[in-house]
Amino acid sequence: MKSKRLVAFAAAFAMTVSVSAGFTLTASAEDTETVYNFTSLTAEKYSKSGASVFDGALTLTATEDAKPQSVNQTIASPLGSSVSVTSALMSKQLGVKLHLTAGETVVEYYAGCDTSLAGKDISVVIRDAAGTTVASESNSEKSAFGVYKIAYTAVTEGDYTIVDSSGSTSRTIVFAVAVTNGKYDATVTPEPSTATQAPGGGDTPTTAPAATVDPNATSEVAITRAAGWMESAYITWTNPVAVDSYNVYVRPEGGVYTKLDKELTRYYGSYYRADALGLAAGSYQFKVEAVLGGTVKQTVESDVVTVSAYK
Repeated sequence: MKSKRLVAFAAAFAMTVSVSAGFTLTASAEDTETVYNFTSLTAEKYSKSGASVFDGALTLTATEDAKPQSVNQTIASPLGSSVSVTSALMSKQLGVKLHLTAGETVVEYYAGCDTSLAGKDISVVIRDAAGTTVASESNSEKSAFGVYKIAYTAVTEGDYTIVDSSGSTSRTIVFAVAVTNGKYDATVTPEPSTATQAPGGGDTPTTAPAATVDPNATSEVAITRAAGWMESAYITWTNPVAVDSYNVYVRPEGGVYTKLDKELTRYYGSYYRADALGLAAGSYQFKVEAVLGGTVKQTVESDVVTVSAYK
């Protein structure tokens, strides 16, 4: 399919110069960004098998032809520039694939929606070329859509895909995609602070404390909450002993445990949280292993939690 070049917006700080259909603002070679703004979309449809846009910078995939939607939003770019969005892209299972070099950060501005642009529950993940989830978040907003952000800073160079993981019937609206090599806080907050959020979200992830050097230390993991939500579940725990890492598993009640990706476990300053996404409706159980010095020091299991289907 013939690709269509859309308007891109590139920015950083200080001196301004024009570049073809976009803008570049430069403070230093270390603080640059490109914002792929879908505002220039027309009624043209994009093939659900994949469409290259922005001169091949992004590849779009979906389970139905993607459609432009008129919106009126202002978003803040990763480096703080104000970007006006008057058109966004909507489709089922809308995926955006792009290439990142090590140290580059991608930020997608998105929402869940149906055909009338009313809000809808949505879970979005970022996967690397091997299909491993490197970032994820879930949001719920019933009355009208809001603009959410998911971000990831690449550890290694490669292709990354941002996609709605909440089911083939759920539509995603993407306002813009930004890439920066400047400093940006790419930590992902599990849910926004709203009355309809999945239980337990709202805090900001941070770096976990360094592990104790005491070889005789014993772990003291205490599960503080485990709960299911719509096709997802989460567990939180505390531990006064700093360990090297945690292995977190989930299983259908009475079934076999599956290990969660490391990126789905985060530290929030006073507690740890792990999220399991893409679960079918049913009963589930978590297992947490505390690892110190290469040895599993403690294993704890949660109570059984109930996961519901998307409504």
